[in-house]
Amino acid sequence: MVLAGSVNGIVCVTNEIDFAEASVGLWNPSRKVWKAIELPRTKSWKNKSVGLGFDSETNDYKVICIVPVPHGGSWSKIQIYSNNQDMWAQCNLDGIVPFRPQETLHCKFVVNGVPYWLGHNWNLGDFQFFARVNPCTGLFQTFQFPQDVNPALVDLVKLRESVAALVKCPSKYASIISVDLYLMDEKCGSWMKLYCIGSFECDRMWIPQCMGTGEIVIFKSMHFGDNVTCFCNPDTGHVFHNTKIEEFDSSWFMSYSHVESPVCLSGMMQIGMEHRDKNKDLVSKKWASSLSNDFESVLHL
Repeated sequence: MVLAGSVNGIVCVTNEIDFAEASVGLWNPSRKVWKAIELPRTKSWKNKSVGLGFDSETNDYKVICIVPVPHGGSWSKIQIYSNNQDMWAQCNLDGIVPFRPQETLHCKFVVNGVPYWLGHNWNLGDFQFFARVNPCTGLFQTFQFPQDVNPALVDLVKLRESVAALVKCPSKYASIISVDLYLMDEKCGSWMKLYCIGSFECDRMWIPQCMGTGEIVIFKSMHFGDNVTCFCNPDTGHVFHNTKIEEFDSSWFMSYSHVESPVCLSGMMQIGMEHRDKNKDLVSKKWASSLSNDFESVLHL
């Protein structure tokens, strides 16, 4: 079970193993309640990429799945689940979009209730870009990285409530890396360079995400084999080596900003009490039984 987004205290989780049965859920860790969402069995969900969005117009939490079309090159279908209506719908008039999410990755982050993905368009020669799906309208939009920047050196993150690109800039000295921070104008997709942060001494660097207060999480791999986690304040350039985070041996492959919330969505139930619901079908009960024991492990991680 892995995370696939967090909005207003509601977390989306998905099971990477079982595609034949229900494999998406909504979870509130604060209240220890969750809801299994069954995927339509008439469709293929292989290699699905999941994200969570919030429709502020209807106060509706929506699970958005981008599903690659089998043997379809760079084409994918977009399916949206509405919690208010408790149903799935296919968006976009033609049913498919020219986008292939990065394998094994779900939405990269959620900004103002809108999930963003990294992906490719192999029809353009393995061209890499990122995209979002508006949960209010179902509109699919693509964006490019800052001009004249190698996408392989870019880490996209959510910086407060904006999309930011952190570009790693190797220096002429070995093991010295600086970082340029760009902020995107979401209306037109243009980029503005704000800061140059650094320099950092390391063999390689990965910037998985930002804290909700704006500090950048920097994961460094040192030449002598140690991994170091730092928090960097982009406004001041101050870098803090966080040893307490390292004690958890944290994995930063997928991380999201999360806040506690008392929200309990329709259909949610207490973890471990699924067997008492006589109205739940056998498929949902089976998935609930296999996953409910994992929730505390995910919360701990």
